[in-house]
Amino acid sequence: MISRALKLYLSTDSVSCNNEDEVQNYPFEFISSPTPSVRDIVMLLRNLSISQGVCNRTRMKVQILHENCVEASLVTGSNRGRIVLISRIKLSPSDANIPFTLNRLQFPL
Repeated sequence: MISRALKLYLSTDSVSCNNEDEVQNYPFEFISSPTPSVRDIVMLLRNLSISQGVCNRTRMKVQILHENCVEASLVTGSNRGRIVLISRIKLSPSDANIPFTLNRLQFPL
């Protein structure tokens, strides 16, 4: 079995709401922390550069795990083989059923 470099990337979470007491009714659990390995195939979850083929659902192969970015090569589309750097971005999923907004800074993988 070949050993591969594995890196745990932690996210930063914050909450925006009008009523701070309401947030306490929704305990935060461990949601998801990406743990990519070198040579893993990952999928992009956000459009970063449509013109360069770095868009939602693009498949990439992890090349190098840096501290603040993931270096990967595109494995699909006309830009196949192109090396891209993916950094953390702010993600704010919207759910009308929750009275607050969860803001998360993480890699869009």
